[in-house]
Amino acid sequence: LGRVGRGRQALRGTAAVAAAVAVGARGKVALPSGPFLRPALVLHRLPCAPATRKELFLVRHGASRWNEAKSLFRVRTLVLKSDHPLSMRGVDQACALQALVADGLARAGPGGCGLRANSPLKRLLSADAVWSSPLTRALQTCLVGLRPLLAVRQMQVQLRKNAREPQHATDLNSRGVAIGAPAMMRRALDKLRVVVGNERAESAELAELDQPVESVEAEEQWWDEGASETGVQLQLRLHELMRQVQYCPHERIVLVTHGSVITELLQMHLGAGAAGGSERLESGCPLEEVVGGPPAEGKVDSCAIVACRLDFGRASRVITSCQVFKPRLGLADDA
Repeated sequence: LGRVGRGRQALRGTAAVAAAVAVGARGKVALPSGPFLRPALVLHRLPCAPATRKELFLVRHGASRWNEAKSLFRVRTLVLKSDHPLSMRGVDQACALQALVADGLARAGPGGCGLRANSPLKRLLSADAVWSSPLTRALQTCLVGLRPLLAVRQMQVQLRKNAREPQHATDLNSRGVAIGAPAMMRRALDKLRVVVGNERAESAELAELDQPVESVEAEEQWWDEGASETGVQLQLRLHELMRQVQYCPHERIVLVTHGSVITELLQMHLGAGAAGGSERLESGCPLEEVVGGPPAEGKVDSCAIVACRLDFGRASRVITSCQVFKPRLGLADDA
């Protein structure tokens, strides 16, 4: 990288403080001390050229209180509240995803009956990174649904603001409330307890959810205010998200995001004839049938997983195959 310097000025009261982030030839970052200083730019040195072929597992969050309010015509909730958490149904869906992941890990471990080498579930369980939208419903789904994977692989959740819900001026569902990992985790766990009650919050499936979270991209306001996000603006943001996938050091990434984001990514990047072959997974595995290709009518069920193979060596349409699967507990989205 050579020697790069970037200065950032921060104001508190009447005092002005200049801060410089220096990146040396070895890629080390020196940050000045101070409680009010945050990095304006984060640089990462790549250990080698990124792989051109990767896998991205897109997980839609569970049903939220917004979905519930919409189905019950609760207009006040729809228009006045921000960053809706999971509903009880959404928590059940996330727990079904957790059971699916735990079952897959048990099958893949010593003494298990094993998973087929090319099973999308087996590939998901070998992921080396877990990303999430910063919105509460996505973070809750990630913490609950992927808890066994995070624990076994000792991975931290990395928040990606580019994976957030598209901005709509007519509702607050796409706007955040909390900033920074401690506040966002506290909100996610507190809202979960409010929905399920204290007794269930202490149950085996919902206890010990306080996983490490990396929130470099959410240390300042990460959502938009005001006007709706245009289609072009959304595509530019998702293009940047795919560049993050391309240039990160990870080869298999699980991303918990939103149905509209998944649909837009498939429309932007799914190549012609890229549908994966339909197959039925192992007998007894808590999965529904794998459906080849993109979701019917662009709809992705809550907690469904879209397994995408990527080839960044292509000039465009980098998704070369696509399969959709979900927990088999009759928990398809109804909103």
